[in-house]
Amino acid sequence: MVALLVVCVAAVIFLSLRVNILPSNIGANLFGIMAVLLLFIAGSYLAPVKYSTLKRIDGIQIIDQATGKDEQLTNDLIADFLVQHLDQFGDKEFILNALIMFFNPDRGGFVVVAHEGMHIAGAVIINETGMDGYIPENILVYIAVDKAFRGQGLGKKLMSLTMERARGSIALHVEPDNPARFLYQKLGFTNKYLEMRLQR
Repeated sequence: MVALLVVCVAAVIFLSLRVNILPSNIGANLFGIMAVLLLFIAGSYLAPVKYSTLKRIDGIQIIDQATGKDEQLTNDLIADFLVQHLDQFGDKEFILNALIMFFNPDRGGFVVVAHEGMHIAGAVIINETGMDGYIPENILVYIAVDKAFRGQGLGKKLMSLTMERARGSIALHVEPDNPARFLYQKLGFTNKYLEMRLQR
């Protein structure tokens, strides 16, 4: 509606210049202003819809033994999200095992889920190791943020909530070329030890 009004005013100014109703310098200035307004309005309409709608996060919740399984944010839904957004690192069977593990009374852990309605925007899975004194009490098994929500600080928010909720130290594995490594370092994670494995 506003765009139509601007177009009409610009058309009137243009016609006024053609029939010499307005002095040329005033008309040209007004015409330039209308052109800038039109470009601004066109830009706001042509911007991707997801930029304005997908920024909203309805809630971030923690699921653990105390809360019990969530009827809407099910293990399958969380696992499917992680498979989709972890690329080659997402194996659904392993993810489901990690989700099931923290409901084991002898173990523990939790998942932090950010969501917009039923759409998951980000998730973190923490498993308790039960081996404090030998290795860190918690291991961050999986973390992912939907591409549409990246660059908004959601990963940092999820990590901060995870660090607040976890009891004891947290270990995680990150590839050297993973950009998330810099976020972990800013949050205080260090690589004090060189991990070595005998792969079988």
